[in-house]
Amino acid sequence: MSRYLILAGLVLVTAACAPTVSTPGSTVSSAQRGARDFIDADEIRNAAGGNALDLVRNLRPMWLAKRGPQSLHYEGDVVVYLGTARLGGLPALSEIAVSSLTSLRFLDVAAANYRFGGGHPYGAILVSTSDPGVR
Repeated sequence: MSRYLILAGLVLVTAACAPTVSTPGSTVSSAQRGARDFIDADEIRNAAGGNALDLVRNLRPMWLAKRGPQSLHYEGDVVVYLGTARLGGLPALSEIAVSSLTSLRFLDVAAANYRFGGGHPYGAILVSTSDPGVR
């Protein structure tokens, strides 16, 4: 009897820890998928806020935090890119209307430095808009 209880407990624990699989056509947001480094079009449409900075503050505030030992040595900020064009620091996000956004992606320090070269002590935010010329 106790073997069956142990086996049943293991099955329940295993099932609870199994990843959720989304099927084609399902509507699972990136927040539900656990994409801490990405904001998709669905989240953007459902969010309140007039500009991209407000959107990030509401949905992914951890993108704005300066973390790590470099925070004591660098005055810099997270760098914002529109496509491959460097816009500047976080204040550049306040100039981008939420209505023009299609997605945002956060790159950690290593990924940002690999993709764009040095000078990203706090990472980068990649902004995608419906029209790359729109700000």
